[in-house]
Amino acid sequence: MPFKEIVGHSRLVTLLSQAVARGTLPPALLLAGPAGIGKRRVALALAASVNCLKPRGGDGLERDACGACAACLRIGRGVHPDVIVLEPGDSGSIKIEPVRDIVSRAGYRPFEGRRRVVIIDEADALIEEAQNALLKTLEEPPSASIFVLVSSMPDALLATVRSRCPRLRFGPLSPADVAAVLVRDHRYAEADARAAAVDAEGSVGRALADQSADLVEARAAATRVLLDAARMGDPVGRLGSAQSLSGKKDKPAAERDQLTACLRVMASMLRDLGLLASRVDASALANADLRAELDTLSRSYDADRSVRAYAAVDRQLEGRGRLARAAAVKPRIAITVGDPSGIGPEIARKTADDPRVRDVCDPVLYGASDRAFAPGVLSAEAGRAAYEAICEAVRDALAGTVHAVATAPVNKLAFARAGLPWKGHTDLLGHLTGSPRVAMMFWSEPLKVVLATIHVPLATVSAVLTREVLDGIIDLAAAELPRFGSAHPRLALAGLNPHAGEDGLLGDEELRVLRPAVEAARARGVQIDGPFPADTLFVRASRGEFDAVIACYHDQGLIPVKLLAFGRAVNVTLGLPIVRTSVDHGTAFDIAGQNVADPSSLIEATLLAAQLAASLSRP
Repeated sequence: MPFKEIVGHSRLVTLLSQAVARGTLPPALLLAGPAGIGKRRVALALAASVNCLKPRGGDGLERDACGACAACLRIGRGVHPDVIVLEPGDSGSIKIEPVRDIVSRAGYRPFEGRRRVVIIDEADALIEEAQNALLKTLEEPPSASIFVLVSSMPDALLATVRSRCPRLRFGPLSPADVAAVLVRDHRYAEADARAAAVDAEGSVGRALADQSADLVEARAAATRVLLDAARMGDPVGRLGSAQSLSGKKDKPAAERDQLTACLRVMASMLRDLGLLASRVDASALANADLRAELDTLSRSYDADRSVRAYAAVDRQLEGRGRLARAAAVKPRIAITVGDPSGIGPEIARKTADDPRVRDVCDPVLYGASDRAFAPGVLSAEAGRAAYEAICEAVRDALAGTVHAVATAPVNKLAFARAGLPWKGHTDLLGHLTGSPRVAMMFWSEPLKVVLATIHVPLATVSAVLTREVLDGIIDLAAAELPRFGSAHPRLALAGLNPHAGEDGLLGDEELRVLRPAVEAARARGVQIDGPFPADTLFVRASRGEFDAVIACYHDQGLIPVKLLAFGRAVNVTLGLPIVRTSVDHGTAFDIAGQNVADPSSLIEATLLAAQLAASLSRP
């Protein structure tokens, strides 16, 4: 994003542009100000201005990024090798290990840019050890790197860190600026954007967080109640009017959100009435577009009454905030131990004891103790025990006793010896939850892959991969991926044959099945392209060109995921009425019972399960 596209903060943007153009940019900066006002965007615009291949000036800026060259586009997609963004993990903090990594990388010359730019977003989340690890680099910064710390709570940083970073103080955006961003970047209608901006306190982030409420309706309701209160003399009439604030919603949670939104709008309007009573310039009004209504209300609300009414509404908002904070409890995550003869019980215990996991959820172990089974020995009994633990966890998840399920690995041959017809977790979970279509997705930071077929022999993949199967998988992926942060997911389908069939020369499945499936999905409104040759598609996806790849068969999808993120990838089942995640590895019978198993993948699976469960629980 170029500087010219930043809304608000014109003075600070101009200063940064001048510093880049004149070569006076400090080696470290602290961008401080309220949350959700665009500080991170400014940091990325700074990185683009520094590394743009075709920089330009104009619009009062001495140097700005073009926004169109290869470097700018890669920075915008988050895949430029010399622009590093560090932010809190699932635990909500930034640990020492990633800081050591970026400090090490900052010491080298940039790969392709003019300067390496390290952006630490929510820098106040740095634990003390991480801040101390960063401090030495800030004291002796490498000449080819720039560190940009972004924080809404800068005083949480160590004084020694703050002293090494000149601070740029960002203020809230004006309601007009917030509305402009909502219209431009988030496709809000003008009326909705103005309503959201009034209650946002200068923060786009807060406006987006309040999407659950109908803010246009909230403004109308707040105006109506204030007018009714002005003309009604009896308390009963005022109370009846106030009871209409929450409106009629389908769920109690939606009514609570609507009432809170109405109270916030009412507080904003009462503030404006106080300003009008004090004869302040009208440009300071938050609800300038409601000037006619405010003028009408001002006949009944003098300065004293406006202040008293504002205080009463503020007390109500504070009380509702306390209730909301009390209700914010950690989700309970079921962790099944998997095959008790493998490493499952060991990594499950290690995961449940991990402080990162306990920070975000309450883990509950399901399954047999490994003490009752010989380590590394395949048996029907172990297969049956693993199956029963899964069934119990799924029953509790469906009943709401736990909020998600994270599973340690099972052994497919042990399932078979126990007489169980399922080949693994995915088809078993579909059966237990009555889900007609499920899919296996492997999630990792660099790459997300959905499998069109799972545990079928390679020789039968072509026969199994029908239009019906592909249509279902494509639609399921498009419907489920928004839960993982891709509001409008960009999908790509991998070809089955070498070079995606080379127009039928190396196989006709792409012409008969894959390409028609893509065309039909696009006609249904799905953003999908392909089929593409698989030998280059996963590289393109890992660089951010696509949000997820649909692979035709098991190993086609899992080899690139495990190559890029083994031990950090998470297996997620799509299409279930519950959240289920799992590891990216097997039972490891060869090391079972030795207490040497790495729990990293199950930890990542549990953290992702907690994140998904928390997002689903929000009204």
